[in-house]
Amino acid sequence: MEYIKGTPLCQVDEVEDPKKLYHTLMNMIVDLAQVGLIHSDFNEFNLVLTDEDEPVLIDFPQMVSTSHQNADIDVQCIVRFFGKRFQYEDEFVPKFEDIVRKGKLDVDVEASGFMKKLQKEFKQFDAEIDDNFDEESDSENHSEDGEDSLSQNDEKSDSEEKNEALVEDLVEKLNFEDENEQHKEDEESKITPRLSYEEVKKIVAKRIVQQSAKQVTNLARKAKHAKGVKKTALSPKDYNIIRNAQVAKLYEDAILYEPGTAITSTGALVTSSGAKKGRSPTDKRPVNIKIDENVFMINRERAVDYLNTKPRLYVFDGYAGWDPKYRIKVRIICARAYHEELKSFGTPDFTIINAGEFPCNRYTMGMTIILGTQYAGEMKKGIFTVMHYLMPKAGVLSLHSSANEGIKDKDVSLFFGLSGTGKTTLSADPHRSLIGDDEHCWSHDGIFNIEGGCYAKCIDLSRDKEPEIFDAIKFGSVLENVVYDPQTRLVSYTDSSLTENTRCAYPIEFIPGAKVPCMGGHPKNLILLTCDAFGVLPPVSKLTTAQAMYHFISGYTAKVAGTEEGVKEPAPFLVWHPVKYATMLAEKMKEHSADAWGELAKAEFETYPIFNLQIPKKVTGVPDHVLNPAKTWLGSKAEYDSTLVKLAKLFQTNFMNYSDKASSEIRAAGPVVENK
Repeated sequence: MEYIKGTPLCQVDEVEDPKKLYHTLMNMIVDLAQVGLIHSDFNEFNLVLTDEDEPVLIDFPQMVSTSHQNADIDVQCIVRFFGKRFQYEDEFVPKFEDIVRKGKLDVDVEASGFMKKLQKEFKQFDAEIDDNFDEESDSENHSEDGEDSLSQNDEKSDSEEKNEALVEDLVEKLNFEDENEQHKEDEESKITPRLSYEEVKKIVAKRIVQQSAKQVTNLARKAKHAKGVKKTALSPKDYNIIRNAQVAKLYEDAILYEPGTAITSTGALVTSSGAKKGRSPTDKRPVNIKIDENVFMINRERAVDYLNTKPRLYVFDGYAGWDPKYRIKVRIICARAYHEELKSFGTPDFTIINAGEFPCNRYTMGMTIILGTQYAGEMKKGIFTVMHYLMPKAGVLSLHSSANEGIKDKDVSLFFGLSGTGKTTLSADPHRSLIGDDEHCWSHDGIFNIEGGCYAKCIDLSRDKEPEIFDAIKFGSVLENVVYDPQTRLVSYTDSSLTENTRCAYPIEFIPGAKVPCMGGHPKNLILLTCDAFGVLPPVSKLTTAQAMYHFISGYTAKVAGTEEGVKEPAPFLVWHPVKYATMLAEKMKEHSADAWGELAKAEFETYPIFNLQIPKKVTGVPDHVLNPAKTWLGSKAEYDSTLVKLAKLFQTNFMNYSDKASSEIRAAGPVVENK
């Protein structure tokens, strides 16, 4: 690893010779393709330009074969970027089928990417080779003339010849051997290595990725059961699968089968998430770390095997995303009744298998597997993580934010912030229409909510402070980890003896005036929320675009009690590098002239030291002294100054995790501590 001095391509507005740079990048793609690989994320975020305009590829997240059906993604990323940023188009658009292979790195590193045709050929091969070995077994030691069968060294049987042909054909199709590789041959006869049935199985299991691994696993399972090993799963007649059940049915099952479940005085369902009362972000695994396919299969099988022991399974089919152009179809399979346009639903794009009561020790691919926690928030954040990955690839910005819309002017406001910073409370404004309280996407057409409901914190909830949320807790809502009186069924929202992270899930329609479908225009107001336990950040600050990017990347929250298990320094729900999202946000802000000011646009401001934030001197309805933390600090000035410096240094240390891809302008937008 070495230090690269340069500028990320995403931050470059113009280059001296676009044609030269374009051809250089395309030739880099061709060089990789000649050995069978694509970068799979070859774009402006992973390319750095040196001072001499020479591109450097700085990341290699995963190895994907050129045989993958979406292998042209690298080429298209460059074509689109040059057309949009530099208004440059070129006839040179490499096609992988025209590239002459010089190597087989995709085979050597077992790169992902298989073709459906190859999968079909493997199935055919598997069936044929089984039949051939059966024929060989039946005919062993028999001949039509009653003579002893020929030995293996004398002559090959028909089935052996068939198998050799099948093996050679499969080997050729899987590119196990380089077509240009010269094999040593005997001058008189070619020596052909013979593979046994088990050797072929090993080759297939090792070389074909997900689908073949699954087939090998199934073969092993069949062999296991054939030997008389007792199955742990129940037979189909012993359990029920409840699909897309009505609320009343889920209530009945929860009361009947879930210990500790009850109905409150307002009709909401009360339940417990078990030992873990918050999300477990440290137990999630990044999707760009290569893990053996067998590990994926094992983890999935652990969840499936566990669910197969349960007498009831609940299946929910729904959509993530209100915009039909970008939504994905999601299927949730779980064993608990409270975990909860379908005529044309079809096959889900993504599946959540929730076996939260079963211990967890691995991560799974191709779907979300929840093990080790029954906290319902894991499901919503699992899909949110998927959207954080998929949407930027489609040019859509995914945001951890709430949103509402003006009833008269239709102006849209976004409230950014981590869990517990007040997004739900601020967006549930009786004078504005709620679009969503936590997860949104900003597309070319405007914003849309990812979810169909809200998941609000309930600690210290009261009708006086938050009437919309308080009244939404009724029949059809689910309260999680709250304390209630078993006689009166009244909930004590101030009781945090179980957890600070008490929650309520309810349909968005339960909020009066909510906008359904949950979609809006381009935001007019952007507000970044934080929870500052140090007490030295201004309550209201005006940010430049660079400052907005800096603090968006930082995702600062000094302390929000109880929202996450085992985490003292929360971070945003971002899958790609945070600079990628921040850059998209800045582009959206510039394109749509989004700010956050209204009446404060013409206010008088003063500069807050160290953080260099602009804070208003007056805000209607707010005492002037509250606007400046220095005037509300109860300790000594020395304590205030040291706390301010301490927080600034924490910001600087935290941002070092992201500075590798941040521009100098963004880095300069953070707090500055003078060395004395």
